[in-house]
Amino acid sequence: MLLFTYSVIALFIPLSLGGLVNDASNESLDVTDAGAVPGLIGHVGNICSNINNVKREKSDGENMILDYSDLSEEIKIVFDGYKLNDKHVLPEREYERLMVGISPFLFKEDLETRLEVWCNMAYIGYLSEKKTVFQVESDHIWEGDVILDIRVSRLILEQHLRQFSKDNELSGIFVTATLQRLQSGDDRPTRERGTKERTKRQMNNSPLWPMPIRYFVAPVFNESHKALLRESFDRWSQDTCLTFEESPTYEHPMIYIDTGSGCWAHVGMRPDQNLMTLANNCYYIGIIMHEIGHSVGFWHEQSRWDRDSYVVIDYETVWNESAYNFNKYAWYWAQSLGENYDLESLMHYGSNFFVLRPGLISIVTREPDRQGLLGQSVGLSFIDAKMTNMHYCSDRCPDSNSLLWHMCQNGGYRDPLRCTQCRCPEGWMGQYCEIPKTLSGPCGGEMFATSEIQSDIVSPGYGGDGYSVGQECVWKITAAADEEVVLEFVDAFGLHCWSLRGGRDCDMDWVEIRHVDVTKVGPRFCCDRPNGTFVSRGEEAMVLFQSKINWTPPSPTTGFRIAYYARPRSLLPPCDSILLEGVEQSANQQFINGYYVLQDIISSDKPVYKHRFHSNFLYFTPSGNTGFWTIGPVTGDTTYGIRAQIESIAERPEDITGGTWSTWNGRDFVAEPNMELDCHTGPCESIWVGGFTSDTALELSSQTGVYNIDILDNNQRPVYRHHTQDNIALYSDGDTGDWIIGDANGFPAARLRCSSDAPWPERISTPWQVRDVIEGSWFDEPTMSTHCYHGRAPCETVMLTGTNDLVQPRVGEYRRLNSLLQKRPTYQHPTTGEYLYYVLWDDHTNFWMIGGTLGSRTGWLYITGNENYPEDIRLDPDRVWLAWNSTAWVPSADILATCV
Repeated sequence: MLLFTYSVIALFIPLSLGGLVNDASNESLDVTDAGAVPGLIGHVGNICSNINNVKREKSDGENMILDYSDLSEEIKIVFDGYKLNDKHVLPEREYERLMVGISPFLFKEDLETRLEVWCNMAYIGYLSEKKTVFQVESDHIWEGDVILDIRVSRLILEQHLRQFSKDNELSGIFVTATLQRLQSGDDRPTRERGTKERTKRQMNNSPLWPMPIRYFVAPVFNESHKALLRESFDRWSQDTCLTFEESPTYEHPMIYIDTGSGCWAHVGMRPDQNLMTLANNCYYIGIIMHEIGHSVGFWHEQSRWDRDSYVVIDYETVWNESAYNFNKYAWYWAQSLGENYDLESLMHYGSNFFVLRPGLISIVTREPDRQGLLGQSVGLSFIDAKMTNMHYCSDRCPDSNSLLWHMCQNGGYRDPLRCTQCRCPEGWMGQYCEIPKTLSGPCGGEMFATSEIQSDIVSPGYGGDGYSVGQECVWKITAAADEEVVLEFVDAFGLHCWSLRGGRDCDMDWVEIRHVDVTKVGPRFCCDRPNGTFVSRGEEAMVLFQSKINWTPPSPTTGFRIAYYARPRSLLPPCDSILLEGVEQSANQQFINGYYVLQDIISSDKPVYKHRFHSNFLYFTPSGNTGFWTIGPVTGDTTYGIRAQIESIAERPEDITGGTWSTWNGRDFVAEPNMELDCHTGPCESIWVGGFTSDTALELSSQTGVYNIDILDNNQRPVYRHHTQDNIALYSDGDTGDWIIGDANGFPAARLRCSSDAPWPERISTPWQVRDVIEGSWFDEPTMSTHCYHGRAPCETVMLTGTNDLVQPRVGEYRRLNSLLQKRPTYQHPTTGEYLYYVLWDDHTNFWMIGGTLGSRTGWLYITGNENYPEDIRLDPDRVWLAWNSTAWVPSADILATCV
């Protein structure tokens, strides 16, 4: 699931000057390929908006005059044979007929408002598919079921303009002018100093709905349909902290549910109205729950910026005019809250969406065994519910500002409704998810694998009457510590093969094999018996079975049997975490230093790791008789976006010996003689302390920054010391158990403390407190955080120099703030109040910027690059700072940032 981000959570801020940066290095389709682009340049700034407030619909007494001819000459917006972006003089009766016909497509908005949305959508199709006709009847819905509004359609067009602009001269005019128009009117929130940095997943940063979320059901629905709606809302409430209330009358904010010609909804709470429409084919709980997901803020999962590491879109099987439905959204406005890609999400397309004909597949999982996970329409996945709870209720529990709790095991998280226990993924139960759910159904159990083949994992009724609807079973298989478990399906296999969304997705009856990670969803099977064996990554494996339909008569062949045994490990299990260090020669790649976390996916039968702070992966790709361990934004990719690589066929990255890593410096691969990977266990080597916002805490700003590990205390908890003040320490008080920041000897008394039994400071979820020295009282500092940090301590002051007239107002000293943004330092000019900060756009386009609002993508100066620190930015003829002169970005080659 993806959270849409344009309002509350982060990163969109309008500036009176400046526009979106124009990254000419984007390796995408050249916009000059899109047809008559030069014809757009002269008027692209107002192609869709009524910037002059002209009255476009008026009566001359006998006729209605519709004049939308100022929209665009290249794009035709057509309804019922009318080119809407033209001038029409219509008799009253013909005008009324037109408005009656078009009314269902307006979603309770006026024609002018909807035309701007359609115009923006038309230009998206124009840029991506060279499509010159926008047919309202077929093209008015986005991604099959999403109702776009003006703001969101502008944002998506904005992203497409960047994605499909490559030529410097053209995009400088085309993109900048258009974005000036697009960004006008955006009321994007400010990211204030000290705001705690949010992690990523894909959900909507629109304002949070107040609880309970109210909804109004139009009177046209019958009682059975209303009952389905209520049950769908109840299912959301059962799985999340959200509450819903049906209202007898409509008054915004609430979800307005009406009939329509499709299953459609707006995404996230909107300032004017939230509409959900249901056609006759929408009355299934899974479909209604999907639309509720849009309403509370979720985009489709396959729109994630990192989806290409998990699935591949086969555009050869997709209708050309439907290809836009598989677009990805940039990180900055579709966030993922730190959760990995979820193939099982209720918000994920099925395998066969938008295909040319039945039997084809449009979405192919990179791991073929996981194809059956796509398209489930039964209910929320574990991660769907987790994201919802984190988004809406992360501060629900007393003395905690996060649902990430170190007490929860096996992938669980703190339950926001029962704060003393954890919510567990499928297959686990107990207060802390410490117990496998093996004895709660008609079958299942804990098995011990030996060298002897056993075949006692069978579905209920196998060989007899078969299984029945509503059965759930869990088996956990364990081998000796130095062994691995081997599983294989044997004998007859017959699970019912039916999916609500069509195709062969396993969303009703399925058997799941967890051989890579027993805490994460594994491959699922239903239609055909899987071939081959499944080998556990460690000494544990898990099998899960669920049945939700039983439409065919049961038979002795209905169900499955699995054989298993243990054997000596052929490979050592991979490390849970890898520490990469020593990238020095390519300044633009130094950000790949740091911690990489083991994932539950594989690439070419070898483990995959993901950087803890951004979407770059460590993976293996074969090449003939050899292969390469690679770091890049897309697993399995061998070309675009590679950051670093080394030739090696080692089974695990920590086993790489011999050879030398090389990194891409923007021109060539250069050797990195000091680059190395090591298995990492235990606490982080360094901790960042920051996020102070209160005046009292800001008095302690000298105690922010980097703390490096020193020793382990008598309780084996780490002690950290400030990187410049050796007497200031971060440690656990042996008497109280509190985490303390203060003098290492306890004198004077500490002014920062946190009551938490977390073993390491990066796992603290309890709010820190600061002591007022005058009153002696303690109060919460909720935005303060302690999290892992990698790299050198940032400069306290950065000096910006330059002679360009556009630069002069912004030269001088920029002083470090106590907060990080995208895990990089932030700075502020003491006189102008402007900020120097890093902007993460997507997986390959990022930049340092100077702007008036911390975190904004608009500003006055910027330079593309991935450097961790502004003083590391290396200039060359192809990469210099750019300055905004109110109409265009101007190269400013003498701008330099240095540490002072």
